[in-house]
Amino acid sequence: MKSTPAGILAALAFALLPFITTNQVFYGPVNAKFFFILLAIDILALVAASHVYKRREGIALRGRWLLGSLAFVTLVQFIAVAFGVFPERSLWSDIFWSSGVLFLVHIGALAWFLGELLVEKDWFVIRRTIAVSSGLFSLLLIIGTAGL
Repeated sequence: MKSTPAGILAALAFALLPFITTNQVFYGPVNAKFFFILLAIDILALVAASHVYKRREGIALRGRWLLGSLAFVTLVQFIAVAFGVFPERSLWSDIFWSSGVLFLVHIGALAWFLGELLVEKDWFVIRRTIAVSSGLFSLLLIIGTAGL
């Protein structure tokens, strides 16, 4: 069994995530990762849409109570945003916590897309990529200019 394009894309995004940083914006390391995650999820959404279009069938929703409960919680959060005291603070993410409803929708979509598109071989590649990437990042952090 071979890896799928969505699996390779997800593994690449997870491998690059620790290294995404910038000094050009306020709280650069946090915000750069936030924007990278949103971009990666949107690209994965395009891959999922292409996959659904090629198969000419929808993504199965029947019998998935966890996905239904996630959609219900998201609906409740959007209602709370609409009737809350500071809707703009609830809709957009906080600079440190990434707790806004739009970010949570992206994270839920990521879980849904990865659950639908990836096969067992993809998960193996992703786990291995995360281990190597985090090990390399840790090594570079230890022996870098701020380390040792």
